[in-house]
Amino acid sequence: MRRSTAIAALFAVAALAFLARSVGLREVFAGGTVVFPIGDPYYHLRRALYTMQHFPRPLLFDPLVSYPDGARIHWPPLHDLLLALLGRELGGTREALERAAAWLPPALGALAVAPIFGAGALLGGRSVGLVAAAIYALLPASIEYSNVGDADHHCTVGLLNAIWLFGAIAAALPASRAAVRGGALLLVALARAGMLLTWPGSLLYVVLADGAQLAVEALGGGSRRLLEHALGMLATAALVAPLLPGLGPPVGGPYSAEALSRLQPTALAALALLAVACAALEDLRPTRRIAVRALRSAALGMAVGAGLLAFSGPREAIAHALVFVGKSEPWAALNAEQMPLFALHRPGGWLLPIAHFGGFGYAIPLVPLVALWRARDPRVRESALILAAWTAGFGLLAALQIRYGNDYAPAGAVGFALGLDEARRALERRLPRWGARAFFATLVAATAGPLVAIAAPQAWAAFAALPPLGDPLLATPDGTLYRFAEMVRAATPETHGFDDPGQRAEYGILSSPNIGHVLHYVARRATTADNFGPYSGAQHFAEARGFTWLESEAAAIGLAERLGARYAVTMEYGAVPPRSLAQRLHREDGLERDGEPRWERFRLVTEGPGGGMPLADLFGARVPPGAVPYKLYEIVPGALLEAEAPPGSEVEASLALRTPAGRQFVYVARGTAGPDGAVQLRVPYPSEADAPVRSSGPWRVRIGGAEHEVAVSESAVRSGAKIPVGG
Repeated sequence: MRRSTAIAALFAVAALAFLARSVGLREVFAGGTVVFPIGDPYYHLRRALYTMQHFPRPLLFDPLVSYPDGARIHWPPLHDLLLALLGRELGGTREALERAAAWLPPALGALAVAPIFGAGALLGGRSVGLVAAAIYALLPASIEYSNVGDADHHCTVGLLNAIWLFGAIAAALPASRAAVRGGALLLVALARAGMLLTWPGSLLYVVLADGAQLAVEALGGGSRRLLEHALGMLATAALVAPLLPGLGPPVGGPYSAEALSRLQPTALAALALLAVACAALEDLRPTRRIAVRALRSAALGMAVGAGLLAFSGPREAIAHALVFVGKSEPWAALNAEQMPLFALHRPGGWLLPIAHFGGFGYAIPLVPLVALWRARDPRVRESALILAAWTAGFGLLAALQIRYGNDYAPAGAVGFALGLDEARRALERRLPRWGARAFFATLVAATAGPLVAIAAPQAWAAFAALPPLGDPLLATPDGTLYRFAEMVRAATPETHGFDDPGQRAEYGILSSPNIGHVLHYVARRATTADNFGPYSGAQHFAEARGFTWLESEAAAIGLAERLGARYAVTMEYGAVPPRSLAQRLHREDGLERDGEPRWERFRLVTEGPGGGMPLADLFGARVPPGAVPYKLYEIVPGALLEAEAPPGSEVEASLALRTPAGRQFVYVARGTAGPDGAVQLRVPYPSEADAPVRSSGPWRVRIGGAEHEVAVSESAVRSGAKIPVGG
């Protein structure tokens, strides 16, 4: 293939990658609002907005997270700095930042096809490079993390991954000139530094990618290449280490695996030491026997590893990282993106590999063998061995947890393209031309066909579908939650802490951790727990997770008071226990039901949005018809209605209420007069209020055959004032 033809085709593939990642633009750009997927993208926007307004300072401590303590943020700042820079260039407004954040992921996904083409071309020629780039362009495992609007840091990780892979393969080519090899190693060093400054889990790349390159160089006996690699790792460590003091104490301690800490430069220094030791031993006692090189390199590796693990900081951090990868802690075990790829025991589990990798999904275990087969060619041997190690390591991680499919995608795409190329060659050697073409066409249809079958209907549905009637945000769970967060901000008093992290917020909101980041960015309110899970406060996270399953009002009030939460958000989950807070408060408004007492200190402030989709729809959970997606309650002392009645008689107070979703219900409080004839009824609603949920008249208190109208003020409900009934 001519160079000019390859370049033109590569631009076409990049355009295809961008389009494949843009099919959700109608859901993202809806009704003049930019709606992001629920979760981490909103917190990246929170940090990027702060950096854009206080450039170039990153948000390192956030009082809105893990309220009332606040928390240090464990994400490195590079991705958020990139968003802030783009926002500044586009006008410096919040709207400009959101537009930049929405389009950055597909742009980075399109850029990533260039280094993937380069890696494939170095190993198999330009045709293989283009096939690798095309596979990556349509690979769902990559698209899922670089879709329009998905402003999470994984889109940046995907591009850095592809650059690192290309640099490592280029540096390992035996025929590379010194200048080319130096440029490739510089590319690796920069990509490595970018990865460390972008993703807390980047230690995986240091272990797998640098470990693979070091192993190949040690087995090849290239002492010069070992020294060059060591220099590159030390250069990255020297670039990153001076930045650590400016990022403050990392979450998890000075050698944390949860954040950028001393652990990553230390690991790089340890690998550099191992590379230098292998090079020195090769110079002192050169050998052509690969087995001898392997044994002594392994011995040196164990010695360096033992020295590293002798220190408690690195040892504990590495153990904690293994717990995360092994899903041995509650947050990881229940996170959908950390489920195994080959979950064949689950209903429909056999489709997961196809859904994420097309027909190539079941070939993942074979890709390292394909790379090893290509390593028979001495012109690309070391480079093919590096690809084999990448696809083996990241392929195993992708099989264990779906989320690592994004990290596997660049190397996997190159490996898949090589596999097709090897299959074509084998068929052409063994079959007539027509038979080879027929078999190869069948193979392409079985592997790449599902990628087109997945992408084409999604694109058609996205661009051909008519826009929904009414508010377009209510057509998706993401947009519905955005609207509710706006309702929360409008219905609650403003607090400190959003613009100035040095000031503590006046109150917090108890909510499911799943919606915490949306409440931080859209509602600008503090929450007791959020999508960071236990990494921003393990105790608060555990308590917030169990909040909606509590079965008594006293327990719920006690938890809210301990955490300084003035408000609580309930949401539609699907099936819930009959006595739980989710059932009694969210579905039954805290009213007296079937012998269960009323909840008297939770005041419904707002609910909705009417006609929206609950979060449960994202997971296919069954919800009751007409279920309200979200409700916001305020925890109040409640006013005390004091009345006199014949001993033992019942007193009933009722108030008709209407919600912004158009729903009406009557809150009823009942009590029995004591021996002295006195009765007190605690009521959480005022008869006159500006809140979205409001009454259509005064409280009506029935005592015997008489009915009294009683006005209850907002201040009485908030202060717990006593109000006499009937004079």
